[in-house]
Amino acid sequence: MAIVYIQEGATGAYPGYTMVKNAAGDFTFTRAIANGTVTSVYFTYQVGAGGPENNTAAAPHSYTVGTSCGAVVTSSVAAAAAGSFSLYPNPTGQQRTVLTFTLPQSAHYDAGLYDLRGAKVATIGTGNAIGNKEVTLAVSTSQLASGVYLVKLITDATVVDKRLIVSH
Repeated sequence: MAIVYIQEGATGAYPGYTMVKNAAGDFTFTRAIANGTVTSVYFTYQVGAGGPENNTAAAPHSYTVGTSCGAVVTSSVAAAAAGSFSLYPNPTGQQRTVLTFTLPQSAHYDAGLYDLRGAKVATIGTGNAIGNKEVTLAVSTSQLASGVYLVKLITDATVVDKRLIVSH
C-alpha cells in the first residue's frame, strides 16, 4: 500500500492519491500539474502485508513541475554500483537524447524507456559493458508525446533510473 500526498502551490491541503504497483514492483502515480507549479510531496506506505505503516510527512519533498530532479537511486550501495549515468540533452525538444553510462565493473545491462505508469515504451539497448569504459546509446524521442519518462538502467548489481523530459 502506498499513498502520495501532494500540495500544489505554497499553501493549502495535501490531498492523498493511491499509488499503483506496476509489473516491476514499483509504486507509480500520474497527475497532470502545470509546469512551474511548486509542489510539496510526502508518502504513507506499508512494507509487506500487515507490516508497519510509515509516513514521511515530517519531511516533505519540494519539487517545481517541469524541472529535472536528476537521478533516482534507491541506495548509496546502488549509486556506487551504477558508476556514472547521464542523459543529454534533458529536457529535450530534439528528436533524440543520448544516454551515457560507465559501470565500475564489467556487467550485462538492459536500458529501457518507461512511461510514468511503469509500462516499457522502448528498449534503448542491451549488452555487456566493460568495467570503467563509457557506453553511449541514442534514445529516440521523435515518436514520443511530450511528457515525463523514466530511462531505467538495469544491471546484475543495481537498478537506477533518471527522469527524461520530452517537450516537442
